[in-house]
Amino acid sequence: MLREIRPVTIGRYLWEPGTLGLGLLVLSLIIWGSGDKVIERTLTVALINTVMVIGLYIFIGNSGVLAFGHMAFALIGAYAVAWFTMSPFKKSFALDLPTFLAENTLPLLPSAIISSLLAALVALVVGIPLMRLSGIAASIGTFAVLMIFYTLYSNWDSWTFGASTLVGIPIYVNFWVALAWAGVALMVATIYQKSRFGLALRASRENEAAARAVGINVPTQRLIAFVLSGFFMGLGGVLQAHYVGSIVVRGFWLGPTFIALAMLMIGGQRSLTGAVVGVIVVSALQEVLRQIEVVIEQYGLSQLIIALLMLMILIIRPRGIAKGREIPWPFARQAAAAPAASAPAITAAGGDMEERLEAHDVSVNFEGLAAVDEVTVSMGRHEIFGLIGPNGAGKTTLVNVLTGFQKPTHGRVVLAGVDLTGMPPHRIGRRGLARTFQAVRLYPDMLVIENLEAAAVGTGLSRREASRRARAILEWMNFRDKAYDHADTLPYGDERRVGIGRALAMAPHFVLLDEPAAGMSDAECDDLMALISRIPGDFGCGVLLIEHNMRVIMGVCDRIHVIDSGRTIGEGTPQEIQANPAVIRAYLGSRSE
Repeated sequence: MLREIRPVTIGRYLWEPGTLGLGLLVLSLIIWGSGDKVIERTLTVALINTVMVIGLYIFIGNSGVLAFGHMAFALIGAYAVAWFTMSPFKKSFALDLPTFLAENTLPLLPSAIISSLLAALVALVVGIPLMRLSGIAASIGTFAVLMIFYTLYSNWDSWTFGASTLVGIPIYVNFWVALAWAGVALMVATIYQKSRFGLALRASRENEAAARAVGINVPTQRLIAFVLSGFFMGLGGVLQAHYVGSIVVRGFWLGPTFIALAMLMIGGQRSLTGAVVGVIVVSALQEVLRQIEVVIEQYGLSQLIIALLMLMILIIRPRGIAKGREIPWPFARQAAAAPAASAPAITAAGGDMEERLEAHDVSVNFEGLAAVDEVTVSMGRHEIFGLIGPNGAGKTTLVNVLTGFQKPTHGRVVLAGVDLTGMPPHRIGRRGLARTFQAVRLYPDMLVIENLEAAAVGTGLSRREASRRARAILEWMNFRDKAYDHADTLPYGDERRVGIGRALAMAPHFVLLDEPAAGMSDAECDDLMALISRIPGDFGCGVLLIEHNMRVIMGVCDRIHVIDSGRTIGEGTPQEIQANPAVIRAYLGSRSE
C-alpha cells in the first residue's frame, strides 16, 4: 500500500469541511465589507440554517430515511436556552418555573451546550422505538414527534408562555458567531460521516439487507445519527433564539420544517456539500423573492417559488444540485493508481479450523408449502461445498435460514457448536458467517473500497483497520485500480467480484456464495473459479457455493449436496453426483422444473 505523508492524510480528511468552511468565510468577508445590513441579516440567518440543515443531513443524508420531525429538537433547544439565560426578573414576568431555574442564570456557552444536549437526549428517547421503523412508517413517526411537542409547548403556559411570544432572551449571535458554529457543525458532520458509524449507516441506506448481512445493526446506527442530528437541530434553535431575542412555538412548525427540508433536497441530501449549497441557494432566493413581494405586494410568493423549485429539482435532478457528491479530493485517483510499495496482508479468519457449519433437519413452510423439507447439511472450513438443484428447489431459502434472513419452521443451524437459530442476520454475520446475494446488492452510491470497508466495520473494526483489510482484498483480487470507482459504474462481472470481496472483508469462517457466476461469460467464469478455489487456503474460510453453471460447480467443489422440491436427493463428490440417477432425473425433468 502507498505509504502516505501525514500532512496529505490530514489534508484529505479535512478537504470537505475545509473547502466549504473557506467558502463560507470568503462569503462572510465579502458581505461584511459591503456594509449592507440587510444582506448581513440574510447571511446570519443562512448560517444558522446551515447548522440545522447539517443536522438534518447527518441523519437523513446518511440513513436515507426522510424525517419530518426534527424541528421539534430545535424547539426544545430554543426554549431550554431561554430558561437558562433569561434574567430572573423577565422569567418571573412571563413564566412560572421551578426555583432553580427561576432564580438562576447560566453563562451563554454552557447554556447553549446543555440545551443542545437536552434536545439530543429527547432524540435518544424517542429514537429508540422510531429507529426500528423504515420507509414511510419512520417518516410518519418523526412527524408525530413534531406534532406532540408542538401541542405540548403550545399549551405549557407556565414554562413556554403558551402560544404567545416569549421575549427577553439575550441577543449575542451575529454572523461571526453563527459562522463559528457552522464551522463546528461542518467538522463534526465530517468526522461522523468518515467514521465507522457513518460508513455503516450509509451502507444501510444503500441496501439494508446487505448491510445486515455484513454485521451492521441498522437500528443502532440510525439511532446514533438521530441523536447527533438532534443535537445540532437543538443548537440551531439556540442560535435562532439568541439572534432574534424572542421565540414562539409556531416558529418551529410546518413552515420552517418545509424550508429546512427544501434546502437539503435542493442542494442534495446525500452530501455535506449539497446541504451547504442548498442553504446558500435557497437563502439567496428567499431574499430576492421577499424584495419582489414588497414591490408587488403579493405575499407568500417565496414559499410558492421554493416549492416549485424543489419539485423541479426532484424531477430533473433527483440527487440535488451537488448530485449527492462531495467536493472531490483531487489526488485520490493518482494515489489509487500508484504502484504499491508493500501490500497489506490478507486477514485470515482465526479460530479452530475444525469448526463446522451445520443445518439439522431444517424445514421452511410458506402457508403450507414446503420450500425446504428436513434438509441436513454439514461442511468444514477447509472445503468448498456445492449446493445445487433445479430452479425453485429451495437453495436460496436454505441460505436465508443459515444467515438469519428466514426463520425455519423446524430444525436448527449450528456454527462451531453454537446454535444460531433465530439470531438476527447482523449477529450471525459477526459470528463468522458471510454471504452474497443472487441480485448482487452492492452499495451503488459508494466507492468500491467503501463497499469492502463497510463489511469490515460491520465486524467491529475501526475505519483505519477496515481500510487496510479492504485494500488487501482488492490487491488479492487484482482490483486495486478500481478502488475509487463508484460501485454503480462497474460492469456486471466486476459487480459480482466486488460482492465476493465484500463478503471476504468480514474475515468470515464460512462464506455462502449465491450464484456468483450468473450472467458471466466463459472467460469470466474461469477467472471466478480460480478466485473461489483460493479462498479456503488464503482466508481459512469454508465456501458454500450455489450455482447453476455445472462447469463451475464440478470444477471447484470438493463435495456437492443436491436438493429438489425442498428435499435432499443426493450428496457426494463431483464424480459421485454426476453418476447419481436421482440427480440425473432432477436435471432432466422434475416437479421443480
